[in-house]
Amino acid sequence: MKKTIFVFIIIMTLVASLSGQTSVEKKKEVKDVFDLLSPEKKDKLIQMFVTDYPFKDSKEYKNYPETLNNYFSEPIYSKLRGNFMRGYSYNEGFEFHGNEIVLGNLKSVTEGKPFLKKFVEHLNNVFVGNGIKFVDPGKSVYEIGFCIVSVTPVLTEISFPGVFIEVLMHNKKTGKSHFYRFGQGSKAGLNKAMNDSCCMVLATLFTMCPERTPAEN
Repeated sequence: MKKTIFVFIIIMTLVASLSGQTSVEKKKEVKDVFDLLSPEKKDKLIQMFVTDYPFKDSKEYKNYPETLNNYFSEPIYSKLRGNFMRGYSYNEGFEFHGNEIVLGNLKSVTEGKPFLKKFVEHLNNVFVGNGIKFVDPGKSVYEIGFCIVSVTPVLTEISFPGVFIEVLMHNKKTGKSHFYRFGQGSKAGLNKAMNDSCCMVLATLFTMCPERTPAEN
């Protein structure tokens, strides 16, 4: 529980700062958004964040079959756990050290392909702008791949513009991977949602670094 709450705080902080800033220097000027909330809202957000159930029990799995099996497979879906707020993940024992990583697969379902180039621009701005260096294959044991499994380009009656993404973080030396699936929307538009989704992935990658996270008691 302690580590889960810490992950929540670091993601809240990083997403708030990285989505509005793209340099480490400017990031220091941003206040911790979590500290700006009332105690009641903090408690509610934490409870929503730490709620945990199998992905296969979720509405996302049951109601949107067209978003499945484009990148991950059913055996992985059976292992994913989480909730609609933080997404669903499964870690085989993946850890990240340093600041270099190989950019692996970049995939998308058909409706997302027109937006893939823009997504990569946001990915570079967020990752490279905040200290992560993409290197050629063979230059790092770490690799990260993405698949856009669903896109909502414009505001609808039931949804903000946004994306659903599956992310695979992999260590080629150990063979261990971290699987992460989540959705990100924004009333400010699809570009903001894609930018925020890249911030979420970077924040999650940071939580895979033992030097940044506390041990679970």
